Order: sequence, then C-alpha cells, then structure tokens
Amino acid sequence: MAAKLNPELKVGDEVILLYMTDEPKMRPGLNGTVRAINNTPWGPQYTVKWESGSELDLIPDTDKWTLKSDLQKKNRVDEEMDSQNKNLKDNFNFMKYVRDKKDVFDFLSKLQKSGLTNMLAARPFLTYTSEDLKKYIAGQFKDVDDYEEIIEAADASRDALIRGVMKWVEESETDGDNMDNVNKLFTKLTKEAHALYVGNYSSFIKK
Repeated sequence: MAAKLNPELKVGDEVILLYMTDEPKMRPGLNGTVRAINNTPWGPQYTVKWESGSELDLIPDTDKWTLKSDLQKKNRVDEEMDSQNKNLKDNFNFMKYVRDKKDVFDFLSKLQKSGLTNMLAARPFLTYTSEDLKKYIAGQFKDVDDYEEIIEAADASRDALIRGVMKWVEESETDGDNMDNVNKLFTKLTKEAHALYVGNYSSFIKK
C-alpha cells in the first residue's frame, strides 16, 4: 500500500516534501503545513509553511509531496504486514501441515467468546477432548449445557491438529511409533496455532 503522490490539499493539511524543482535547499522529507490555496490558470498551487522556516508554494506539475497522515498510515500497514509475515514464518508447521485450520480457529474464537479463560493462557485448551472440556467447565461451577457449541468445536479442533501431526510424521519421516515424538509434534502445533490466533492472523484464514 503506497502513500498517495500529490494528493489534493486543503488549508491545514500537513505534508511531507518529496521533491521541489530548482530549490536545492528544500530537502526531501521536510514537513510543512498548508497555509493557503492559490487558484491559477494552470491549476491550484499550495502555499506551505515549511519546518525550515521558508514559505514556498507546491506546484503540482513540477513538485512531489505526500500527506503526512498517508505516510504514517502506510508505515503502520507495513509494520503490521512485517509482523504478520514474521508470525507466519515462526509458525510455519501449523500452516503447512494442518489442513482444516478453520476448525482450530473456530474453536479458539468460541473459547474467547465464552470467557472461560484469558486467551493468552488458552494454549492447553487445544489439547482438550470434549470430555476434558466438560470436566473443566463443571469444575468452574458452570452449567455444561450452556457450552454445547464450544464442546463440539473442541473435538473438531483436536481432530484437525491430530491429522496435522499425522501428515507431519508422514512427510518428515518421523518415527510415528514413538509416542514421545508424536506428542512433541502435537504440542508444537498447538503452540503455533495459539500464537497465530493471538497474533490475529486467524482473520486471514479462509474456509
């Protein structure tokens, strides 16, 4: 997402200079505030009070600028994308081996809405069967019948993760008869799924 080049301006807009013709002292990156708009036969020119102290006009045909707010928005989007890309890289195995990601994220979403736990501490719930979850809910002195949807979602999520482990074992030639190895892979997938959800990547996962 690029910041818009030479957008129309109004009085009070804050701009960042990218280039000004025949004005070597007007360096790229200067900040300024639009003080007036001058209509000419060739179109509008913008009188800007620059942070350097000068008050020179921006001419659309020869100069280049962007709105400060647009550039800040672009930087925020770039930072968010960098964060999402890092999150994906760090949690590659879940993305590669778990086919039914939506089942996992659907369970975590229902868990979040239920208020049963703080989502930062939700990772162990991905290991629960529906019976485990029923016991947990009952232990919180809550009515199990009020949580029917999340209980059903627990098994779908766990099954999706188990299928992911089986695929990982098959493709990586891990010893599938060694339950310690299998459990380690399962734990790794639950950690990655939780990290992705908390990192807000789940909204990008399609059905």
